[in-house]
Amino acid sequence: MTTEEYLNSIQTYEKRIEIKTMELCRLKTMSNNVRKSNLDERVQNNTQSKDSVGDAVAKIIDLEKNVDSVVDDFIRKRNEIIKKLDGIKNVQYYQVLSLKYINNKTYKEIAELLGCSIMQINRIRQKAILEFEKMYGNDYIDIEKDLIRTYNPPL
Repeated sequence: MTTEEYLNSIQTYEKRIEIKTMELCRLKTMSNNVRKSNLDERVQNNTQSKDSVGDAVAKIIDLEKNVDSVVDDFIRKRNEIIKKLDGIKNVQYYQVLSLKYINNKTYKEIAELLGCSIMQINRIRQKAILEFEKMYGNDYIDIEKDLIRTYNPPL
């Protein structure tokens, strides 16, 4: 995992949560439609209508648990990265990395906030990433090497 991938993992979690939440809303809407149609139609086989509602509710509960788990992972990862960013002494490095990876700002937005050009922000970001990697790279770069060794043990 590169430093940028590590820092971008916050946005990855946010996107996963957004997609799973949309799916949850879709399932809840479908569930409401199933319940309404079952009540309106008064089907003779009541067990079938109860099963479809029960299946929908079970899927919703499973997805809610999954969303909760992803949210917990997101909070843990976000706090971990914020704590590491707090260790950066250079204020410009800290500002650029925090605005980009924690607050999800574009380079243009960061440049406007800090009164710099986009090119300057990109140079600062590149130096900041190198600094971050020097300080914390072993925490996340070694993980990838360990995983590769686990799945591809030496012969």
